[in-house]
This record gives sequence, C-alpha cells and structure tokens, in this order.
Amino acid sequence: METFFGFIVLSYIAFIVLCVSWLALAKGYKRLLRALESPEKRATRIRVEADLEAKFRAEDEAHEARRRQQFRDEEIRSMRGKWSLYQNIMRVETLNSLSADQFEILVGRFFEARGYSISMVGGTGDFGVDIIAMKGKEKLAVQVKRYSGKVGPSAIQQAYSGGHFQGCNCAAVVTSSYFTDAAETMARTLRVRLFDRRIIGKWLEAKGVGTRAEFTEADYLANKATIDGMWHSVESKRSRPYRRWQH
Repeated sequence: METFFGFIVLSYIAFIVLCVSWLALAKGYKRLLRALESPEKRATRIRVEADLEAKFRAEDEAHEARRRQQFRDEEIRSMRGKWSLYQNIMRVETLNSLSADQFEILVGRFFEARGYSISMVGGTGDFGVDIIAMKGKEKLAVQVKRYSGKVGPSAIQQAYSGGHFQGCNCAAVVTSSYFTDAAETMARTLRVRLFDRRIIGKWLEAKGVGTRAEFTEADYLANKATIDGMWHSVESKRSRPYRRWQH
C-alpha cells in the first residue's frame, strides 16, 4: 500500500515538473522565434499588437461611456419622477386632486417652512395625529384632513385628545377645504389652531409654485432638499407607518 501511494505522489510530481518544463520550453521557443524574425516581421508584429491594444482600449472606453450614459439616463429619469411629484403636490390648483398621503407631505413642508422639525406619525394607533411638529419647547400635534366638504368639530376633538396622548402641548388641524362654524367655535374653546385652504393656498402662491413648470436639472437642483424630502416621505409612508422625516 505504501509503495502504491509513493508511486502516485512521484507520478504527480513528475507531471508538475513536465508541465513547468513544457511552459518554459514554449516560452523559450517563442523568444527564440522573436530573436530570429526579420526586422520587417518584427515591425509588422509590433504594429499588429499595437493595433489590437488600441482596439481593445477603444472597446473598453466605449463600454465605460455607455455605462456612464446609462447611469446618467437613470439619474435624469429619477429626477423627472421626483420633479413630477414635487410639481403635483406644490401647486394650488391640485389641492383637490392630491391623495391623503400627498396632502400630508405638503402639510409637513408647510410646517417645516415655519421652522418646525417634522415627524410623520399617521397610521394605525396614531390617535388622530398625523404629524408632530416641534420647535423649541413647542410640540404640536397636527391632524391633516383632505376633504372636499367642510371639516366639522370631530376633527378638532381628535386633534386635541390625540395631542394629549402623544405628549404634545398644543394641537392644530389642517385641511384642503374649510371648517364649519361649529369647528371654529370648538377650536377657539380648546385653543386648537386651524389652517384651511386659504392659508395653504397663500403659502403656495408666496413660494411661486402656483403653476406647473417643465423639468430642468437646474430647477431640480435648486429645490433638491425639498424634493428629496418629499420623495423620502412618500417612500417611508409606503414602507412603515412611523418614520422621522429626514433629508
């Protein structure tokens, strides 16, 4: 048995030595051929090798250029999608057509413009609070109502009680419509702040985004922080009910 294994090992070593020798012989033979080739053949060989190298380099550069262009095209498509969302939300004439989530995002931007830091809360177990806005010692519970009709006193009650449950010291209700007289009376009694369509509309008009603008990269980059904040908020609301608005 030991003799058999010894024979296997010696055969393997011999095979390795034979392979190395063959490679060395092939390499030496190639050097010999180059040494014996005529100047014309050497010049032709060098020219062919240079042409092949230039061809491969050009192919690599073309592939890299296509890859960069594809990345750039994808970047532009992403910018256009975000710009379209920004334009749809930040326009006075589209207030009625915004989804509930989009209107919440708009309201978040409304309070951020007033110096608040924003947490998007809306979801199961929010107790009537969609946004928590904080500035200094103020912790504001905000209920967002995207209504076509007028908002009644129940929304005021929900914002007031939900704000206490969330540990807030003040509350507000924001709507894409208007408030009933009863709602305004209750808000004065409970000291709940009200923001209706007129206030939101004036803010949008003051920002100069009342009409839809075509996409340009310069305009996108000028509003990048706002646009990306909106986009991240949309994505976060799709993935989970509570996530701090960061951008």
